[in-house]
Amino acid sequence: MTNVRHIAMLVLLSAIIAGCDSAPINALFAPQDGQSEIRPGRWKITATTRSFDVTQASPAEAQRYRAAIGQSQSQDHCLSAEEAKLGPMAMAEGFKQGDCQVAHFNAAKGQITGQLSCKIAGGGNVDMQIGGSYTPDSIAMVLTNDLRQPSLPGGKARMVMDVTGTRLGDCPA
Repeated sequence: MTNVRHIAMLVLLSAIIAGCDSAPINALFAPQDGQSEIRPGRWKITATTRSFDVTQASPAEAQRYRAAIGQSQSQDHCLSAEEAKLGPMAMAEGFKQGDCQVAHFNAAKGQITGQLSCKIAGGGNVDMQIGGSYTPDSIAMVLTNDLRQPSLPGGKARMVMDVTGTRLGDCPA
């Protein structure tokens, strides 16, 4: 179970951040219409595994991977006014993981779409499709992840995750 949770968290962290360390990548995450569309404050980000398909897994391994379905991981993040200017993905700045290349990303008028590829720990890669929506106080995305990881049976898997974020209020002083 620990291996499954570890892989799930690696995928989530890589997908959410997608290399936000660099200025050109940050520009991709900024709202396309030039206005901040999310509010600063304390946010709760939750990722829930919707499906985890490892086609070459033995029955025992498959059962272990299926145990990850429905499991959630959450993190609170205080989003500053400066971070909010970057748009709906800025709230995940604290999750920085992975080395990602963005094929495309668009966050505008309440809609999010994206496609990226990330190198993850353990010598693996993940290709992600992102789709979702957001308001000033919430975000909801579906991440479809095609993993290639040597530690997986057959070296590959597909994981679908639901990621939600809710603004809880102002940041503590």
